[in-house]
Amino acid sequence: MHRPAIKGTAFVSAISDLEELLASGRLTREALEARLRAEDLEIIDGKILPSSWYPIETYGRVLDVLGDAHGGGVQYHVQRGRRAAERLLRSGIYRQLDRAIEQRTTKDENSLIGLMLTVGRTLYNFGDWEVVRDGGRGKTFRFEIRDAAALPEAGRFAVQGFVEWAVEHIIGTGRRVDSRRPRPDVVVVEITRS
Repeated sequence: MHRPAIKGTAFVSAISDLEELLASGRLTREALEARLRAEDLEIIDGKILPSSWYPIETYGRVLDVLGDAHGGGVQYHVQRGRRAAERLLRSGIYRQLDRAIEQRTTKDENSLIGLMLTVGRTLYNFGDWEVVRDGGRGKTFRFEIRDAAALPEAGRFAVQGFVEWAVEHIIGTGRRVDSRRPRPDVVVVEITRS
């Protein structure tokens, strides 16, 4: 079985934030070395290539360092996910994200979820990303990431933030995005009409 990993296009966002902390002096190299493993340091000291895969464990440890340096908490990681979505859009790598924003007048939640599943499957080499039909009155749209035990909790909140940003820019306001982990290997992301 392959090692769970994240695509360089997503990982580089966390590394950029880490480099900013180091450059500002809010994090010292010594403190970073105390928190990360030798293999993590080797990766972050190298060039992060957009098309390469990086261990999800390294990503998780980097997110933990970032979260702690910014006071911790869920909201920091949600905001990181929002910034990562914006960076990906600006990079022009994921053209389907550009098109979805340009065509936002359709306000099609199913298309949004389809896009999130496509991007998720592209950025992570593990997990089964699937739509879950809402048995209610269509107020909630959700998707699940199954076989997601490798996804760090900080990564779950970053996914939530990514989806929040996409919802806001593709569908518009009036939606709430939440995530939960009902089992260690399942993450559920819900988009609810306010």
